[in-house]
Amino acid sequence: SKGHVIMVRFKNRYLVVNVHFANQGKTSADGMSVNSIMKELKASIQTEFGVKGAADVQGSLQSKYWNHQTSTLILRVSREHYQQAWFALTVIRALEGIPARLTVIHVAGSIKQAQKRAVELLRRQLGSKEHKLELQQAEQALAAMDI
Repeated sequence: SKGHVIMVRFKNRYLVVNVHFANQGKTSADGMSVNSIMKELKASIQTEFGVKGAADVQGSLQSKYWNHQTSTLILRVSREHYQQAWFALTVIRALEGIPARLTVIHVAGSIKQAQKRAVELLRRQLGSKEHKLELQQAEQALAAMDI
């Protein structure tokens, strides 16, 4: 018999993360780039898990969505390594020198579930009428995410 090709699907987890800035009057992540956050996260992973651990986690680590108005981030990481990424997020204490805490508010098995949870969060944060346009823009950006 001929050899069969076995397709293996990569199992990922999607972390919905909220960034909280401590005092200094900074309530949103205006001007904060996703690259700064990812750089800090990668440094945290290496500090906590060493070079090999960093290589393992970073192989599948990718930012899928960032909204600076609501300080909401969605990360994709392999199911095998999502707990290391989660831990590394929680020990970060500053972004670009500004005191900050990163909190994982939801772990999803699919990008659709992560989007759904992020929309719920956005609606809670931007639910008032004066934020209607920002909410619509954020929802559109989530819907148009690279899946």
